[in-house]
Amino acid sequence: MATRDLTGAQKKSLTLRTSRTGLLLGFSLLGLALPLGCSLWRDEANFLVWVLDLASHWQWAYSVAALVSLLALGRQRPRRLWLLPSALLPLLTASATPPKSTHSTQIFTIVSANLDFHNADPAPLLAWLSQARPDVVVLVELSPGFAAALANYADYPYRKLIPQADPFGIGVLSRLPISDTAIQTDDVGTPRLRLHLTWESMLLQLIAVHPMPPLSPEYQVKRNDLLAGIASEIDPIPIPTLVCGDLNATPWSSAFSGRPNTLVRATGLRPTWPAVGRGIFGIPIDHILVSRQWHLVNNEVGPDIGSDHYPVVARLTLE
Repeated sequence: MATRDLTGAQKKSLTLRTSRTGLLLGFSLLGLALPLGCSLWRDEANFLVWVLDLASHWQWAYSVAALVSLLALGRQRPRRLWLLPSALLPLLTASATPPKSTHSTQIFTIVSANLDFHNADPAPLLAWLSQARPDVVVLVELSPGFAAALANYADYPYRKLIPQADPFGIGVLSRLPISDTAIQTDDVGTPRLRLHLTWESMLLQLIAVHPMPPLSPEYQVKRNDLLAGIASEIDPIPIPTLVCGDLNATPWSSAFSGRPNTLVRATGLRPTWPAVGRGIFGIPIDHILVSRQWHLVNNEVGPDIGSDHYPVVARLTLE
């Protein structure tokens, strides 16, 4: 039906719907642009910056909203369709990734899994690990009950577990020898586990970390400072390094934006939390970051392991 054939009430309703759709589009485009500004405010601790940084996490929601609103508006105003590529902005504004591997003779596989500290049943995790067979598994939110249930798990003979009765227990299971273990605690009491692994006669460094979530402007800056500090520490070290855990930050946030590529993201952009509907309504906050020596074979998000997070997997080579 042509617009001129509509009644006055129908025209008013159409105008109202178009106006609302236009507002949704404007809001979505603003959200998609937020990662471009994150590097400007990453060290600021104030309420507005904190809110903008929290808003930057939801890039896939903005992408879907922009796509839907553009298709709806395009029926009346086809010229708006030139904005359709903006829905792909999250692919461009996310943090850097390693180069792709050109050969795969020796593949190193690592998993990072947030267990949910209320979860004391390792069966779903262990069933999946028996199929995925990673070399190393990083565990965050490791509770005393979960750690006790791992006591007789023989597939990973090397381990360092630091369980806690709060969300900040942490640990590593490994098929590879572990050495030089160090536990560091930040000023809010969250532990960070640093250790060396021996793989194919090479020494690797692994850092397992779970910073405080950005529940306030101050915690946001502390999270950013923690990740920046780790990157600066490993920059002069020639040892291939991996930093794993629930980083409470997406690849579009100020935690990643504008940083030197000392550490790059070996995990993808698929949501990992919350583990509802295969993460379709979530955000990617569980990561495996790697130093410049690593090349990426592939990555994936693992299955439901009884947690509110999905685990992540990266397969890597040294070239």
